[in-house]
Amino acid sequence: MLPNDFLASTVETLKVLDLSHNMFTGTVPAGILEDFTRLKALSLGHNAFSGTLPLLAAVEGVQLPELSLLDVSYNRLTGPLPDGLAALPMLQNLNFSGNALSGTLPMDFLSGIIQKSSLINVDLSDNI
Repeated sequence: MLPNDFLASTVETLKVLDLSHNMFTGTVPAGILEDFTRLKALSLGHNAFSGTLPLLAAVEGVQLPELSLLDVSYNRLTGPLPDGLAALPMLQNLNFSGNALSGTLPMDFLSGIIQKSSLINVDLSDNI
């Protein structure tokens, strides 16, 4: 389990956060993106995170102008695809594969990927 403030000293300079291929469990900390305004890549794939994705619920109030890669693949995440994905202007690669996500795609996501020229890869495969 990751504490909410585990990277507090690097919030202004961190560009890549790769926590993939570990055995982290529990829910994704709600404040993980709160102050990382310069973050370009967030990779949490291949862990054992469970529950919904509160980290993206906060995206609407958080400015992430440089985030281009978001990978939460192969965890145990459940629920719908989170709102706020269309608000990431530089997003190029989105990987939510290998979870237990369900429900409908948010309308802001559908309209956003149609209009977004920066988006290159969207992988939502292997979900419920």
